[in-house]
Amino acid sequence: MNIERRHYLGGSDAAAVMGLSRWKSPIALWAEKTGRVEPGNISDKLPVKLGIRLEQIVCELFTEETGLNVRRVNDVITHKEHSFLCANIDRRIVGENAILEAKTCSAYKASEWNDDVPVEYLLQCYHYLAVARAKTCYLAVLIGNHEFKIKKINRDEHKNQISHLIDAEVKFWNNHILADAMPEVVTSRDSDVLFALFPNANQPALKFGDESIHVKRAIEQRISDKKLIDDATTRMKESENVIKYHMQDHETAQLDDYRITWKNQTRKSIDVKRLAEEQPDIAEKYQTITKMRVLRITEKKKENDND
Repeated sequence: MNIERRHYLGGSDAAAVMGLSRWKSPIALWAEKTGRVEPGNISDKLPVKLGIRLEQIVCELFTEETGLNVRRVNDVITHKEHSFLCANIDRRIVGENAILEAKTCSAYKASEWNDDVPVEYLLQCYHYLAVARAKTCYLAVLIGNHEFKIKKINRDEHKNQISHLIDAEVKFWNNHILADAMPEVVTSRDSDVLFALFPNANQPALKFGDESIHVKRAIEQRISDKKLIDDATTRMKESENVIKYHMQDHETAQLDDYRITWKNQTRKSIDVKRLAEEQPDIAEKYQTITKMRVLRITEKKKENDND
């Protein structure tokens, strides 16, 4: 069965629904599922290409390690009650009501697999257990080229979490996708998707209504955070200057476990203003235009403020 991905929620969407994904927010997921934003094409990225090619090897290693045989699943599986919940599982375990998910990751992320399963993959397994009606999900991961781990997730041990996830996915689909209502959960990763959704400022001045309390809180938080950042930046520059003061004309220094360098460097850059004045045709030929919307917040002066 071939279903367009935006017409269902899959296992890789589970963490985004719960607001727990490092890669996709609820708003970004909503924008993709409603067709407002095209999903990013990651098929050309090397880790993705390697993951696809290494999937079979991971499955073979799993069989060698456990003695369990697996078979490929080509069809999209749908939930028995909710047709918009689907699963593209990697393998089924032969002779057992269990499934296998094959993963690969960089050696730099090995620590994420030390004890627990990364939350995105754990929620993916919960989703698959519910949709495929399996009792167990094995998660096999090849870490770099030096470590192979197998995690076993039993449905009965996680039935409350699975039920909670499915409830959240159903609410997300009904309250946001079908209702065409943007989620209210906003994250720091939403800058790009918000610009993609609202690229042009072409409406008259907005007067906030019931949402004004949330906007006011966000404004005050931004002002507070900016002051903290400015203060921290000032302190950091002062600390750097203390180090420079004591290093003087020395290029390197050693203090306990710290190696310090203050090296000479040169940087070439193009004088854009001069180029535009002296060679306008060349400047225009190589000019690029970047569209953006800039957010600025200014506080109106009180009527009794003195200049």
